[in-house]
Amino acid sequence: MTDENGRIVVQLDNDIPGDENNMVKFQVVLDDNDDYGNVVKELAAPIGIWVAREDTFDQRTLWGKRDKVPLWLLIIPNIFLLLVWIIIFILMYQLKVIYKS
Repeated sequence: MTDENGRIVVQLDNDIPGDENNMVKFQVVLDDNDDYGNVVKELAAPIGIWVAREDTFDQRTLWGKRDKVPLWLLIIPNIFLLLVWIIIFILMYQLKVIYKS
């Protein structure tokens, strides 16, 4: 809905994270307009709060990056997965042999 001047008024929270310049980018999309088609308007407003990212490189965290995972933790689950698929294929081959006989 718009006001009497055709403007859209939206109430926002005060703690929206922004970039280093406290800018927040908004995109308004009006779909299925019979006269103009899809209308897209982008704007930036200086209302954000800059949030510094915390670096957890040397700390204990629940989630880690892929390049930091220990090698044994990559190898052992993949071996188990490979063994399960090998067993499935052996069973399928045995079923094929039983069916042919």
